[in-house]
Amino acid sequence: MNTDVDRKLYKFMSFYSFVDFIQSGSLNFVRPKVWEDPYEGFIFQKLKTSEGKKEIETLLKKIPDNNAKSIFCDLALKFEKIFYAQSWSLCSESDAMWRIYNYENKTVRIEVLESNIRQIDNIKIVDVEYDDKINLEREIEKICLYKDQTDFMKIYHVKRMAFQHEREVRLIYQNNEAINQKSQDEIKLFEKALRGTELESVLNDITKSYPDILKKDISYIPDFINSVCLHPQAPDWFDLTIRRYCELNKINYMGKSKLYKPI
Repeated sequence: MNTDVDRKLYKFMSFYSFVDFIQSGSLNFVRPKVWEDPYEGFIFQKLKTSEGKKEIETLLKKIPDNNAKSIFCDLALKFEKIFYAQSWSLCSESDAMWRIYNYENKTVRIEVLESNIRQIDNIKIVDVEYDDKINLEREIEKICLYKDQTDFMKIYHVKRMAFQHEREVRLIYQNNEAINQKSQDEIKLFEKALRGTELESVLNDITKSYPDILKKDISYIPDFINSVCLHPQAPDWFDLTIRRYCELNKINYMGKSKLYKPI
């Protein structure tokens, strides 16, 4: 990749997450459904309510009949299970970012090159789009149902304008095996039906679960971290701790941010 256009991406994290990242040599990806923003996975969220499902069914009537359309409302939510994501930013720092990701003034910000991110296996890099109001019809158009396709990953490409200060770049991992994960009610039903029968041996496969958090190995990528910076209001003793930790792990430490440095 041409380093002249190799973007720098940033992640603001707690000290504990930073240490876990370094010691494990991996990044934590989570299912977006566990994030706080109730608008994440907007179409999936709509399908979880009777009113939202009716809205979608009304909009689907505008689409010519095809296979993707015919199974969408019944099967779409199964695809919510397969996506895991992690948020990064194009914003190197701002007052808002340091305050939102504060962690008692002990935030650690890491900087990486996009070319290093691209070396992570099976990761899609998405620049988040921001809308004043997320429009359901427009979001349905984006996932290509009109073309008899279902690009479910595009459901996670948009956020509300209230979050635009984040300048988010999202890493998305698709674990297709997780589509077979059963709900707790389904698991109980299978256990009741198969326990003590000649088919009991298949229960482990049928009821296999996938956690909401998974780790993606990055230990094979040399010099993954470009630099580390600390919250501008971090106490001096913590600054020294991070400096020593980075030296021990051969990480480029830039010290505390100068954002609030007196004139």
